[in-house]
Amino acid sequence: MKLFKPEKNRKNIEQFSHSIPEFDHPIRFMDIGCGDGALTCRLLAHLMESEKVPEIGEVLLIDPSPAMISMATEKVRGAFPDVIISTDNARIQDCSLSFDRHYDIAMSSLAYHHMPVEDKRIHLSRLKPWISHFLLFELDANNDTPEMYSPELAVSVYQSYGRIMDFVFAHDAPVEVVTDCIDSFLMTEVVSILSEPRGIRTDYHMLRKEWLDLFSQVLEPEFSLRSDSTCYGDEYVGLFTMHYGRDG
Repeated sequence: MKLFKPEKNRKNIEQFSHSIPEFDHPIRFMDIGCGDGALTCRLLAHLMESEKVPEIGEVLLIDPSPAMISMATEKVRGAFPDVIISTDNARIQDCSLSFDRHYDIAMSSLAYHHMPVEDKRIHLSRLKPWISHFLLFELDANNDTPEMYSPELAVSVYQSYGRIMDFVFAHDAPVEVVTDCIDSFLMTEVVSILSEPRGIRTDYHMLRKEWLDLFSQVLEPEFSLRSDSTCYGDEYVGLFTMHYGRDG
C-alpha cells in the first residue's frame, strides 16, 4: 500500500510533526509495518529539523517481511548512524505481547488495517501501556465490517482500489512494472477482500469514523486526539492521519 505520490507522504509527515510535542530527551521510536524504512527516516529527520526532538535514541522496526526489515535497517542506519536499531520480523499480531520497554512514539503507516476491527482492538490494547503517542496513516474505506458479497463491500472496494490503481498508472514507471504492481499486488487484495471471509483475508480498511470509535474505546481517557487531518480526498478515496497522545 506504499503506492502514493511523494506529496501525500510529505503531507502526512507535516501533519504528524505539527501535533507532536517538543521532547527534552532522546526519543525511542517504533514503526509498525516499517516497509523499506523511507517514511521513518523522513519523519525522524523532519522532527529533528523542526527541533521537536533533540536526538533519536532507538528505533524499533516491525515488519513481517525479512527483505523490508533489511532495507529499513540499512536506510535508518545510513540516516542515523549512532541510533540503536532494534528489529522484529513479525506482524503486530504476533509481537504485541512481547514489548518490554516504553516508546515515546509509535507509528503505523498503511499497516494496521491488516486485521479485522476486533483484532485491532486487542492488539492496540496491548500496545497502549508501552507508548506515549500513536501516529496512524490510513485509507478511508469501508472494507472491514460489510458482509462478503454485499453491495456495500463491492462499491467500497471498487471506489477505493479503482482510485489507487489510477495513482499507480499515474507514476512515471515502465508499463511492465505498473502492470505487475496491479496484477501481483492490488488485484490479489481485491480478489481476497471480495471472495474470502473476515479472519481469512489480510486487508480490513476502515472508515475514518470507525477508527475514531476504536481509539475512543481503547485509548481514551488516558490518551486524547491531538490531530485528525486529511492528506488526500476526492469523491472516491481518502487518506488521513490521526495522532493520539497520552495525557498527563
